[in-house]
Amino acid sequence: MAVIDSDPYTDTGANWYTNQNNFFRQVRNFVIDLTAMPQSSGAGIHWQVGQATSLQNIRFEMVKGGGDANKQEGIFMDNGSGGFMTDLTFNGGNYGMFLGNQQFTTRNLTFNGCNTAIFMNWNWAWTFKSVTVNDCAVALNMSNSPSNQTVGSVMILDSTLSTTGQAIVTAWTQDSIPIGGGDLILDNVDFTGSSVAVASIGGDTILAGGSVVKSWVQGNTYT
Repeated sequence: MAVIDSDPYTDTGANWYTNQNNFFRQVRNFVIDLTAMPQSSGAGIHWQVGQATSLQNIRFEMVKGGGDANKQEGIFMDNGSGGFMTDLTFNGGNYGMFLGNQQFTTRNLTFNGCNTAIFMNWNWAWTFKSVTVNDCAVALNMSNSPSNQTVGSVMILDSTLSTTGQAIVTAWTQDSIPIGGGDLILDNVDFTGSSVAVASIGGDTILAGGSVVKSWVQGNTYT
């Protein structure tokens, strides 16, 4: 499944470990290179983990371009209950990170030339601090399952998102189910290099790019 697999699947579809109890895993100081593999497959790390887990100082090299034929992923995460990541660089690939986990804190992430830097499959809450996206078609796609939001909330702080298309794609509307799903919080995010900061799944502009966004919230607010 990946060069480094934190929780392998058996032939019956079961895992070695219960993902929420897969504690005390750390991977640091690696360069993981998938460029010699066919672009139709390959992942750097399968990171299906619980608490007390971290990834640090890792560079992922993947095939660049290729459109929909490129299926490579730096990190593939299908579930779990983490966790912390820092100082990661993703070059090329379809997804820099494919993410699904209850909660995570991440910082110092750099994405260069990915088709989509981050695909958020599902979460309860995810914090991104100091993210740099360069020359990716999309920085963050959090539009999975628009009829029943699988993404709880995403917070992006002190980041620079420069994309060739829409920086962030979301499926949230005022009628979204559940009412707490699809929340997006932006704080000091530089969209100078992106013409569209936030777009709907249908392609409509929700928030224009071309500037630094000091503070912006999508979702239900309560006082």
